[in-house]
Amino acid sequence: MKLNGAQNKWFWAWLVQMTIPKDRGGNTRAMVEVWQNLVVLTAFDEKEAWSKAWQLGKAEEGDSQGSLRLNGKPATTEVLGIEDIGLMHDTLDDGAEVLWRLKRCTQGSARSLVKSKKELLAAVKKELERR
Repeated sequence: MKLNGAQNKWFWAWLVQMTIPKDRGGNTRAMVEVWQNLVVLTAFDEKEAWSKAWQLGKAEEGDSQGSLRLNGKPATTEVLGIEDIGLMHDTLDDGAEVLWRLKRCTQGSARSLVKSKKELLAAVKKELERR
């Protein structure tokens, strides 16, 4: 919805989902796979952005018509919530900053955050080959 000529804005959101064996649903100590997905979306305001992000997460819930497995056992995916959400200040274009994080750590820890060009390109190539 647009009011008084107001335009939709771009937002980002970190969605958190888990895949869990169906027979372990009530066990808080059960091992699960946790997915954190960064999504971008347009919305009029932060409330609409949150609602759209939640809907995106909910759309991924389920067991893929019974075919989803975790460690060979029937499993289901559940949206846990939204870890974080924010406004994108740049427009979507080459070089647009989507998200930034600030943390304090040792120099050694900071240097260990960076992967080599070879590692990064290999990971992206592998993703492209899966499609």
